[in-house]
Amino acid sequence: MDESSSPFRLDGKRALLVGAAQGIGVSCANVFAELGATLCLADVDIEQLEQRRARLVRPETHSAHLVDVGDEASVDELIRDAVAALGRLDIVVCTAGVLFPAPFLDQTLAEWDRTFAVNARGAFLVAQRSARQMVEQGHGGRIVLYASIVGTSVVRRNNVAYCASKAAVAHAVRAMALELGPHGITVNAISPGSTETEMLVGTQVAGDIESVIRGDASQWRLGIPLGHLAQPEDQARATAFLVSDAARHITGQELAIDGGQNTV
Repeated sequence: MDESSSPFRLDGKRALLVGAAQGIGVSCANVFAELGATLCLADVDIEQLEQRRARLVRPETHSAHLVDVGDEASVDELIRDAVAALGRLDIVVCTAGVLFPAPFLDQTLAEWDRTFAVNARGAFLVAQRSARQMVEQGHGGRIVLYASIVGTSVVRRNNVAYCASKAAVAHAVRAMALELGPHGITVNAISPGSTETEMLVGTQVAGDIESVIRGDASQWRLGIPLGHLAQPEDQARATAFLVSDAARHITGQELAIDGGQNTV
């Protein structure tokens, strides 16, 4: 098969990637650009985002935009800017997320509200506004939102707000897929397991990676059967598959990329 005609390629596709300044979002940008997509990158950290954009393949063809996904006006402005920059939206991926680890008895309402504002409200706003644009364009599209295995398959101590917000995303994806199917728009969720990002290593486990891999009943309840953390690229490649023509008949699904964590 000619590589340029592979259903796994993204040549000619126009993609909006939200949360692209760090972690999995950066890897999605790298992988999508290498597969031929033209990108509109968005994040609350515009300075770091510009640095990421400059390192991509064909950096001059991509753009970087400031957004606060929890703010309706900011998301609306982003969609307008993305369409202006790209000409249309074929693909939208939202990896934006926040985590405030705390015991349930100590979790503050402010932490709960901010977690839902970014993780759940933000995913809803990005998906809804993008879907409206795709419906108007009339040629379908691909939407991928980021949930987590702790939202549906397993739970972790000190993560009540995060778990609940990601559960909301995973189930919302199913409802979105049902309504957007007639428009030729697929909606799916990626649910990462423990992945070597700033959020996990720096915030969640404070550098104690081994306890995650082997399992620690007092902290994690489970380990990782494959014996190592996922890399951001593992999540990005799965995402690239879901937005490609190879996955055109997949919608309303939650794909766990977790090394088997949800099996033990």
